[in-house]
Amino acid sequence: MLDLMLGPSLLSLAAAAMFALQVLYVRKGLDFTGAITGTCIAIGTSMLIFWAAAPLYMERAHWSSPALLIFGAVGLFRPSISTWLSNFAIKEMGPTIAATVGAVGPMFTVAGGVLLLAEPLSGYTVLGTVGIVAGVMIISWRGRATPGTWAAFALLLPLGSAVLRAVAQIMVKLGLETLPEPFMAGLMGFTVSFAVALPAALLQRRRAPRSIPLGGWYWFALSGVSNAAAIMALNTALRQGYLVLVGPLTATFPLFTLLFSVMFFRQETFTARTLGGVVAISAGVIVITLLH
Repeated sequence: MLDLMLGPSLLSLAAAAMFALQVLYVRKGLDFTGAITGTCIAIGTSMLIFWAAAPLYMERAHWSSPALLIFGAVGLFRPSISTWLSNFAIKEMGPTIAATVGAVGPMFTVAGGVLLLAEPLSGYTVLGTVGIVAGVMIISWRGRATPGTWAAFALLLPLGSAVLRAVAQIMVKLGLETLPEPFMAGLMGFTVSFAVALPAALLQRRRAPRSIPLGGWYWFALSGVSNAAAIMALNTALRQGYLVLVGPLTATFPLFTLLFSVMFFRQETFTARTLGGVVAISAGVIVITLLH
C-alpha cells in the first residue's frame, strides 16, 4: 500500500511546490499590472503550453469521452475565477497569509471524497481538519487594527478560491474515472478558462487602456508556467490516488510559499502568529495525510 501511495504523494507535493511558486510570481506581477489582466496572461501561457504538448498526449478517441464536459465545466471557474480571487487576496494580504487561509480547501475536498466518492473518513481526518480551522483562526485574529493591515473581509477572497479549487478537484477526480488522462483534464480546463478570462481582460483594458509593462508579462507568464506544471502533477496524482490524500498534501503549499519567500524573494516579514498559523494548518494536513 505504501508503494501505491508514494507516487500520488510525491506528485501532490510537487504540485504544492509549483502552486507556491505561482503565488510568489503573481505577487511580483501585481506590481506591474492588475489581477484580471495578469490572470489572462497566466492562463493563456498555461493553455499554450498544453496545446504545444498536445501531440504527445492527445488521441482522437479522447474527444468522444463525456468526461470532456466535466473537464470543460471545471474551466469555467478554475483557474479563471479561482485565480482572480486568489490574486486579489495576494494583493490585499500578501502571499503567505493568502496561501495559508486558502489551505482550508482540504475540508471541502475531504468532504467531497467521503460523500461523493465513498472514501473512508477517520478520526485522524477530523483531527487534521480541526487543526486547519485552528490555523485559520490564529492568522485571522489580529487584535486592534493597525495601519497597513488587511481588512477582515479580505478573508473571503482566499476562502472562496479554496472552495472553487476543492470543487474542481472533486470534478476532475470524477472525470478521470471515465477518461483517465490527466493531460486532457488540464487542456480542456485551461482552454475554457482562457475563453472566460480573455473577455474580462479586454473589457478592463477598454475601460482603462494602457500598455502592460514588460514586468507584468514576465511574472505572469512565469506564473502560467508554474500553474501548468502544478495542474499536470495534481491531475496525475488524482488519477493515481485517493482524493482525501491528494487534497491535503497539495494544500501544504503555504510551507513552500514560506520557504521560497524567505530564500529567494524576501518580500514579507513573518510574525510569530503568522508562523503559528502556518504550522497549525500544515500539521493538520499532515495528520490527515499520514494517519488517515
